[in-house]
Amino acid sequence: MNKSYTMRNFKIAIIIGSVLLVTMALFHGSGFGYVVDKMNQSNAPSFLKEIMPVVFLQPSIHLLCLASFAGIAIFLKGNMFPILLLVVIFVGINLILAIYLKAYFPGAILFLSLSCFLLALHYQRTQG
Repeated sequence: MNKSYTMRNFKIAIIIGSVLLVTMALFHGSGFGYVVDKMNQSNAPSFLKEIMPVVFLQPSIHLLCLASFAGIAIFLKGNMFPILLLVVIFVGINLILAIYLKAYFPGAILFLSLSCFLLALHYQRTQG
């Protein structure tokens, strides 16, 4: 395969996968106000009302961090395999959790993102 063609496809796959992760993070984070209001209206203990916003935001922050790590791989010279492998593993774990929780729409977004990162891993390996 042509090296520049492979590198271009590698970058495109990472960008699409990262955009999907950011989209998923924004979808999840958009429910923040709703969850905080529901927690404040509930009769839950006060410590739960205080920690729930932080606990709810953690998955969004996690997805944004994964997208940024994948984006960093575009700019690295040399072997990006370890970083991409970790991103693939963590996105895969998130996908399994989404399916377990019967969150099929987020699971579909995570599956597409995982597919893009697996494709990027393939392009990186064939380039090397």
